[in-house]
Amino acid sequence: MLHNIRRRLFDEISKLPESFFIQKDDEAISREFVENYTLSPPRLHIDKMTRNAEETEFSLRELYPSSQYYDESSTVQGQIVRIYVPFEGDHKLFRHRGNSLIHSDYDVEVRQNEIILQYRTWSNFQLDRGRIDKHLADLDKNLDSIRSDIDQFHQEIKKSIPNAVAERRKQVERDREKIEKLGIPARVASVPQAQVGPSAGSTVKEPKTSKKAKSTTENRDVFLAHAGLDKNNYVRPFCAALDIKGISYWLDEAEIKWGDDITAKINEGMRISRYVIVFISESFLGRKWPEKEMSTAMSRENRLGKTILLPLFIEKAEVILNEYPLLEGKSYLEWGKGLQFILDMLIDRLAS
Repeated sequence: MLHNIRRRLFDEISKLPESFFIQKDDEAISREFVENYTLSPPRLHIDKMTRNAEETEFSLRELYPSSQYYDESSTVQGQIVRIYVPFEGDHKLFRHRGNSLIHSDYDVEVRQNEIILQYRTWSNFQLDRGRIDKHLADLDKNLDSIRSDIDQFHQEIKKSIPNAVAERRKQVERDREKIEKLGIPARVASVPQAQVGPSAGSTVKEPKTSKKAKSTTENRDVFLAHAGLDKNNYVRPFCAALDIKGISYWLDEAEIKWGDDITAKINEGMRISRYVIVFISESFLGRKWPEKEMSTAMSRENRLGKTILLPLFIEKAEVILNEYPLLEGKSYLEWGKGLQFILDMLIDRLAS
């Protein structure tokens, strides 16, 4: 979710009109974007939770699906107990970590300003406060991780926004110079007031779908294969740089939603991506999913007879090549060369 917001942010900066730069300097523009894209992570108010209970009838086949002793007509009397926990912050951010709210013994529903835990109780399963407290602790722990991601997001945009604004100003100035070379006087017009991002104090809204909106199946420049442990230190900073340069990418946490078929989504992502960048680190070694993505990219490369796999070494080359000897025949880049060098090589690759 944060990647979708980041993409929208830099897309908005890349489309700022010339009039905007006439009214404000880069510092004021950057400050406005930072303020408007500052997110409010959810915080539970456990001390204010309430509950209700509803008598109902359960199918024993539903409660014990693996049992062969119950048919559809076997029922038991029980209750549905709901625990209502109010919270403050943006409720959409609960979706940032996708399926982290899925549980086997209770359901979770997120509303505008409260989260609801729903339990089924009957004679063989009685609900106790300890179980509820444990589940609330798990939710709060998950929110701590979300808050950590959002803190990092805020730090990233504070660094990246000024660069993106400065780059957009340069582009506007270059475009203006091209028009001025025509030698035709400019038509005098009033300068409209412009505003960026969501209104101050509001929460960030998900982009609305339109005929012009990007679909999930639109082709991407690169697919980012990596180990989950490398997201914070390498992959997310790399994505922020790609956003500034306008390079499109496929990243799992931005594309795979709650309930999606993970394998199908990854297959689609690799199919629509021109290249596959593989972040190979110590965390990558022996990881099933990223290794499978790298193997798939190599297979496609051999089958299609063109370059697809772009290895990016985080770990020392000798360690990686010892583990994956097939990569010895590939030209690779090392993270230690610097992010700008890697971006320059990628831009050159995409232009070829």
